[in-house]
Amino acid sequence: MKNYFRLYTSSDYPVLEAMIFGLYDDMKGEPMSAAKIANTVKKLTESQNRGCIYIFENQDDITGYAILIYFWSNEYGGEILNIDELFIKKEYRRQGIAREFFQFLENEFKNKVVAFALETTQENHTAYKFYRQSGFEEYRNTVLFKQFKLNQEE
Repeated sequence: MKNYFRLYTSSDYPVLEAMIFGLYDDMKGEPMSAAKIANTVKKLTESQNRGCIYIFENQDDITGYAILIYFWSNEYGGEILNIDELFIKKEYRRQGIAREFFQFLENEFKNKVVAFALETTQENHTAYKFYRQSGFEEYRNTVLFKQFKLNQEE
């Protein structure tokens, strides 16, 4: 199985949108909407210095995606690549795609960022264990979050 990771193009939108809804259905977290997805895609395609979206493919089948966001860290003295979302379709899971993607990221960003970051819950045992095995460690600080409700179309 040869996986290929490429940047998002506008023709990917319908399948990307479906996968994003799939991720949020799995997570049972913050509600997702078509307006939020459209806004994210618009921001990342118009301002590529903010981040990017990668599409995962295998023999012309789209198997997943990742949304990557860049941010500067004074503490670490450089750009950090936050893996904001990582999703692989159920029928393609446990086939090494995420592992290959992390290797791709290391090769692609080794001279561009000082660290990778991502979030998961410990309740998602499979993902948590995989991320730990992939070299991610719990950060000593706890993330605190204060959300503001903007006027967004739902």
